[in-house]
Amino acid sequence: MLYEMFYRESLLKIFELFLENHLRVFQGRCLRVIESAAVIHPELIAELIPCMTQAIQASEKKRGVGVDKQLRYSSASIISF
Repeated sequence: MLYEMFYRESLLKIFELFLENHLRVFQGRCLRVIESAAVIHPELIAELIPCMTQAIQASEKKRGVGVDKQLRYSSASIISF
């Protein structure tokens, strides 16, 4: 039980850092990795949704072009898992 909780927290932190560091540049690839993980471990990725939403909003704000419909569509497909 303790090992499983440590494993879950570690993976969650890794995915959070992955999104923060790579989403702005590698949007499609980054979300495909998260989508693949969602197939294997949907509960873990469900916990990642707030971080993913923040990373998407930060990316949109940084680019200054408003809402990125493709990025939001891709994230919505992940959320549907």
